[in-house]
Amino acid sequence: MSDFVKAIPFFAEFARKEGPEALANFFEFIAANSEVEPEGEGISEEKSPVKTELETPNETIPPILLVQTSESLSEADKLWVEQTFDRVCKVMSPEDSIRLRAILITMKTILSRMTLLYSHSCQLAALLFQSRLLLRPLPVDSHEVRSHKLALIEECERVSLEPSRRFL
Repeated sequence: MSDFVKAIPFFAEFARKEGPEALANFFEFIAANSEVEPEGEGISEEKSPVKTELETPNETIPPILLVQTSESLSEADKLWVEQTFDRVCKVMSPEDSIRLRAILITMKTILSRMTLLYSHSCQLAALLFQSRLLLRPLPVDSHEVRSHKLALIEECERVSLEPSRRFL
């Protein structure tokens, strides 16, 4: 199954929350920024090797994979991750809690770098999007759980925006 087909539920959720116009604008943006094949060239069956690194004009930067342990973090960051994880465990399933913990550790790992490049900001945005998906309030959630999840989303957003002035 293609990645696009797998993403259809996320597109539906996005359209429900943001409206169909926002989804249309998103697809227009994707289409405008996609490479177009020159006319006369058909789709070839050759498959190019999958790139595992982000390319920038001057350098190749490997993406930071999800980190499962907080050993490389400062004591303050470790404490924040563990306190947030404790709060998350109260409102989420164990699997989602562990996944969100890995996302939070990875976010803090990226943010602890001395120099944050554009590719890091893109990865932070993707991690923040994943955390929002995991923490989004569900219709079956009680008012208390909903407000707790929204507070956790705000906390993740605040942390991801702290170093915005350091990006190159």
